[in-house]
Amino acid sequence: RWVPVTLLDIYRKALARPPAAPFLRAKRAGAYQDLTAGDFSRQGEVLAAALAAQGVRRGDRVALLSENRPEWLLADYALVRLGAVSVPLHATLPAAQVQAILRDAGAHLVLVSTASQREKVGRPSWLTRAPAVILFEPSAARPGDLTLADLLTQTGGPPWPGEEPKPEDLATLIYTSGTTGEPKGVMLTHGNLVANLVALQALAPLGPEEVALSFLPLSHVLERIAGTYLVLLCGGVVAFAEGFEALADNIREIRPTLMIGVPLFYERLRARILAEAEGRPAPLRHLFAWGLAAAQSAFAARQAGESPPLTVRLKAAVADRLVGARVRAALGGRIRLFVSGGAPLPAEIGTFFHALGLPVYEGYGLTETSPVVSLNRPGAMRLGTVGPPLPGVEVRVAEDGEVLVRGANVMAGYWRKARATRTALKDGWLHTGDIGHLDEGGFLVITDRKKDLLVTAAGKKIAPRGLEERIRRHPAVRDVVVVGEGRAYLTALVVPREEALRARATGAGIGGDGADLLKDPRMELLLLGDLDQLTADCAPYEKVRRILFLQEPFSLASGEMTPTLKVRRAVVAARHREAIERIYQADAPPRAAWITLGGRLFSRLFWLPRWARRSA
Repeated sequence: RWVPVTLLDIYRKALARPPAAPFLRAKRAGAYQDLTAGDFSRQGEVLAAALAAQGVRRGDRVALLSENRPEWLLADYALVRLGAVSVPLHATLPAAQVQAILRDAGAHLVLVSTASQREKVGRPSWLTRAPAVILFEPSAARPGDLTLADLLTQTGGPPWPGEEPKPEDLATLIYTSGTTGEPKGVMLTHGNLVANLVALQALAPLGPEEVALSFLPLSHVLERIAGTYLVLLCGGVVAFAEGFEALADNIREIRPTLMIGVPLFYERLRARILAEAEGRPAPLRHLFAWGLAAAQSAFAARQAGESPPLTVRLKAAVADRLVGARVRAALGGRIRLFVSGGAPLPAEIGTFFHALGLPVYEGYGLTETSPVVSLNRPGAMRLGTVGPPLPGVEVRVAEDGEVLVRGANVMAGYWRKARATRTALKDGWLHTGDIGHLDEGGFLVITDRKKDLLVTAAGKKIAPRGLEERIRRHPAVRDVVVVGEGRAYLTALVVPREEALRARATGAGIGGDGADLLKDPRMELLLLGDLDQLTADCAPYEKVRRILFLQEPFSLASGEMTPTLKVRRAVVAARHREAIERIYQADAPPRAAWITLGGRLFSRLFWLPRWARRSA
């Protein structure tokens, strides 16, 4: 029985298909073209030999600063072949962070994609090789740089002068995106990564017919392991999307069978499907709404462990033919599964796609765990959980609710950070920093980040993630961050959906538009009333009592989101510190806000002006 122990074993198995078989697929000159297994293997061997001729040796750190493209994986293969250590960098990082990571990693050289990425590297005199920069695109090269084309035309001796990599050897150094602090270099060995791959392969029903559309950055370990290595290992093909904005067109062109995404991707895809349905003539709109409701009812019954009534099953079958099949066809007609990770997937999003016959399986993991810890999968799926732990991965919950993980997939430690390593790894257990629990069926439930827990002035501990998920259910809320550490009450920083907010205001008799509408105090009162209903079963101290509307959405450019589209809570709070302080400088929340806390019952017990009774 074949048992891989290093990434070189994985690559060799993946390349054991016929030389003419497709391996990677990318857009060239306006059309998708294949890179065959034979061409990839041949170019990878030449590149490995050329890098060895440049002085790259086993254990050397070599950085990759590039968007997803075939050259990324060619470079990765060459580094694996040499036993070198890849240091993948997110292509969205600013120059200062790129240079800081290159220095911290002690990078020997860096492979760069485009001219804009080359600018971020700056003067490479502090890198330890000369030439220190290798360009994928020749037009981006500066004097003294080498290009990938230069290296691929070289001929020479054997790729490396020593042994092949071993399981305990460092394979990659991945710098965390840093939602809660300074990025740290996570040391993952060949053994760590292969352990996760083997566990996923045992669970994932993948075969040579798979076509994965890759759009999450390869610098993120989830896309690299589950979206690329795993698919190639099973004989499938990986196609690269042109970017987030072109994703819809790429899906129609590639007709993928699987995709890995983050919740934001599924939220936007759902919004697009609903918007297209809303734009149809009235009979088709009603048909879509009826079909979706029927399919969701059937799915909800199955999730509850019940068999849907015959009438519901019949309606769901008809709805699938009339609605579900049309949506699937619009997405290429071949998608068998979606995988979601990186952040919590709202239950209504999961229900929506499952009902349409497009199952989204949510998982959980960290860079430090190579990355997958647990995963929902066919036959073992519960919405609201991140699934059972993978084979070979142990999970337990500490007394304070922190999730602890142990297994061969757990990192070797943090690069040059012994104290941080000792804090994270204790007695073989990784302290994840996440709060959660295992339910009665052994499914893992993550409720919040330990560092994100808010402690109010009254000493009440609040997990903001669950509260934010509820608030996002409001049609007018695009995104939200809840703040209130050490304060008397909670405030929500809300990025609104402008059209939905305007419609809500019009329905309440409030005029205005744009920034003027957001500044109208009646809008805060109106939305607070809505949120009070959404959080009706929350304790009083868990309710939002003020709202700060933000005109600009959270973005990568502002630093408020990580490259994997997770909100950096601390950055958001810091950016809007002055506005937050102005809110809390008041002696108490505005009258309208505390009226909503009591709701209608409060307004009946105490006399209030007529406008306040209507608002409450």
